[in-house]
Amino acid sequence: MKRYIGLLLCIGLTGCAPAYIAVLDSSSSLTRQMTLMRTLGPVGLGNNDLTSASFIPTKPAVASLGAFNVQTGFIVTSYSGNEQLLFAYTDQSGNLQTTFVQGFPLNGADPNYPLYEYDATTSTTTAANIIVFFFNPTNPAASNANLYTATLPSGPVSAPIGVTLSSIFSPNNVLGASIFPNSGTPDTFNFLLAGVSTYSSGSASVNTAPPPPFGAGTSTTGPALTIPGSRSFYYSSGTPGMSYASFSSGGSWICEQWPTGSTTATVMPGVTHRIDALLTTGDLLSTEGGVLRLYDPNGSLVLSVSLGGLQYCYEAYVGPTPYVFFSLPISLSHGDWDFRVYAIPTSSMRGLGG
Repeated sequence: MKRYIGLLLCIGLTGCAPAYIAVLDSSSSLTRQMTLMRTLGPVGLGNNDLTSASFIPTKPAVASLGAFNVQTGFIVTSYSGNEQLLFAYTDQSGNLQTTFVQGFPLNGADPNYPLYEYDATTSTTTAANIIVFFFNPTNPAASNANLYTATLPSGPVSAPIGVTLSSIFSPNNVLGASIFPNSGTPDTFNFLLAGVSTYSSGSASVNTAPPPPFGAGTSTTGPALTIPGSRSFYYSSGTPGMSYASFSSGGSWICEQWPTGSTTATVMPGVTHRIDALLTTGDLLSTEGGVLRLYDPNGSLVLSVSLGGLQYCYEAYVGPTPYVFFSLPISLSHGDWDFRVYAIPTSSMRGLGG
């Protein structure tokens, strides 16, 4: 009896109830409609100059969501003037451990376009893979991609084997690139290219082991676009299908659309935010400003809801079904972080927040 009285006093007087974590509350309208795959952490990332942290789980290579148990992934941390990539894994005691991969300088980056973009590739039973794209803002011909491979379950991470993106479609410069998921076959790496006076688009298969990260590419003549400068976000669903270029101009985001292989592009006036992904449903996904927006293939806004701290990871097939994966970074005390991984069928995305 004394033990129970003491417990009641503890709850009433000293607040022994679980600590309130604001990010869990603010994201709950979305996460309650998703499947929680795993919580990884805590992991110590320190406090000095840390501005953000995100987790990219290893891509599934299984036939069912129940067989996908997130044990590994990659953490991207941003500090003042530097970005770091870590490989994260769960040890035999259930604790999250990290292996430092490499630091990346961020000096001179365009605020609209990160110097580095990341995409995990399908894992194997023995390796976790991630591609790091470096887009050179002053010399697009020097833009490159590196494939990092971590030996499972605990590393180490191999030295990168890179490829200059322009070399795949020489002498064209790559202005934008993205990975489109496939079921049962390697994902497709899509490029938007600029030659001397024309644009074109191309694609290559994604390899899951080096070298190199991409197979041979093919390209076709594209439309006359109005992209200023040397950067864009580019998405394509393949042939036949639609292609999209999302770019910043005059302080606003513009999205142009054209049938793959066409020489005519049209501006989508309803799409006024940065596009982050083209989903297998044909919807365009944006997370600009911490808001999840979905546009249908015609450019009409069909969903707008706060992410509440959730971060988009990627779309990937689990067996025959495509899922969208999110991670939720949770800042704890003393520089420790937890990362929660969530998944939702792509077909259910429009119902989020309802």
